[in-house]
Amino acid sequence: MRIYQRRPGGSYWFAFHHRGKPIRRSAGTTDREAAQEYAARVQADLWRADRFGERAPVAWEVAVLAWLQEKGHLRALSDRKDHLRWATTHLAGKPVASINRAELDRLARIKLGEGSSAATANRYLASISAVLGYAANRQWIDSQPRVPRRHEDDPAIRWATQKQAGKLLAKLPPHLAAMAAFSLATGLRWANVAGLRWERVDMKQRSAWIPSAQAKGKRTLTIPLNDAALEILRAQRGKHRRAVFCYRGHPVESYGKPAWRRACKAAGLPAKFTFHDLRHTWASWHVQAGTPLAVLQELGGWRSLAMVMRYSHLAPSHVAAYAGNVGSVQDRYEREVGGRADRAA
Repeated sequence: MRIYQRRPGGSYWFAFHHRGKPIRRSAGTTDREAAQEYAARVQADLWRADRFGERAPVAWEVAVLAWLQEKGHLRALSDRKDHLRWATTHLAGKPVASINRAELDRLARIKLGEGSSAATANRYLASISAVLGYAANRQWIDSQPRVPRRHEDDPAIRWATQKQAGKLLAKLPPHLAAMAAFSLATGLRWANVAGLRWERVDMKQRSAWIPSAQAKGKRTLTIPLNDAALEILRAQRGKHRRAVFCYRGHPVESYGKPAWRRACKAAGLPAKFTFHDLRHTWASWHVQAGTPLAVLQELGGWRSLAMVMRYSHLAPSHVAAYAGNVGSVQDRYEREVGGRADRAA
């Protein structure tokens, strides 16, 4: 059996052959003796599985790797990888069968103790639960443990006023200012703005489209282009052969958080204001301008009206016009009561 470190100071790994098959696994510890003890236990478990027909325990990191190989098509895989990478720092070396409700609750407390919100802790646990569900389907564990879910407050919708948005654009680097302005004109998310290609833009028809593989709603999204959006696109002509938005001749991969934060501060926006909040701003401006919620749903590509209702409080007038519809009923009631009183007299 070989015990080794992939890098100085890192966790120990072990490698051996079982029935002609190579076994290579992280011990999840920087203590060599503990790693040797864990490796010996794994070897013994495999021997018992062969000798007595017991189910060989599957380590957490083995289950994670198997899950990632099968779920490589997921669009949010990068986020899941971050979640599982964090989980592995706490679960490495543990058999998946030993990860129960109490263990998951412990992980939730750790995540909250790091300053994360309940929503963030729930997302991390959801990724862990996905691996455990996969393990249950593979019959590596008897059943998938129930994941404790923390209560989430309704998320606050952050949006900028027209004045704040103008200051933000003025303080951003030119390439980011163009992308932010395009998001404010179309409501597109960062990934869709950064990933927009010229072959998906039709200036004559005043439209662009996002393929279903890149749309959050999993369906092709057609974006009508207003005058502001068209003006931004014309300014990008000739900068890159395929990508609409670029920086120094290359497609933009990140919106530069330091520069973004400085611009937000100068514009008087909250420290937590993100590029995605430009989409909230776009939707808020639409509702304030009187765009019907059903139309806004189509423009934004939301699959349900419930997602759009988050902005309804910004335009109370869309229901106020109907509040007086029951007035005539009340008038008839008063006349009826008054008539009875007159007849009684």
